[in-house]
Amino acid sequence: TDSQATASYMRYYANGDSNGYVNALKYVVSGSSLESLLESQGLTLSDLTDSGTSSTTQAALNALSDSTVAAYAGNYYEYNDAHQLVRVVNQGNGCSTCTGGLGTTQFQYEQSSTTSTDRNTWQNKQTVYQPGYDFANPTSSENAMTVTYSNYLGQTMLQISCIGGAVASMDYSR
Repeated sequence: TDSQATASYMRYYANGDSNGYVNALKYVVSGSSLESLLESQGLTLSDLTDSGTSSTTQAALNALSDSTVAAYAGNYYEYNDAHQLVRVVNQGNGCSTCTGGLGTTQFQYEQSSTTSTDRNTWQNKQTVYQPGYDFANPTSSENAMTVTYSNYLGQTMLQISCIGGAVASMDYSR
């Protein structure tokens, strides 16, 4: 059914968890990974989507350890103290031989030292390091990153894409 095709299990950060804040998304398990997780617990996808058994199944999933859920998760998220996303690990987005198919995207944030309500002055900078980025060798031809500057309204002013330490493209909006 459609509900089974779109079923997913999401786990959120709880009080005392590191790398996140209460109620922030931590893990997402869906598709065949969700079916495998359920099967490992003697459950089926129907148990999760059937109104008569879904609350019991949900409780069983919630009782699982993070390490058990992590083994099946398609996505894992980490946040900084400002509640900004700093790390995403995606299943199937990395090297299958060196990272088991897990790809890590990392985010860095910076604010301008000047405060301005001028739409043409940047206030926020976000750098996104794509999966496989080698911080020990920033000029590696395999490295890809995107730097985005935005104004006080959050509107993108400049976006720079770099590959191997060289600028691949720039988009400027004014």
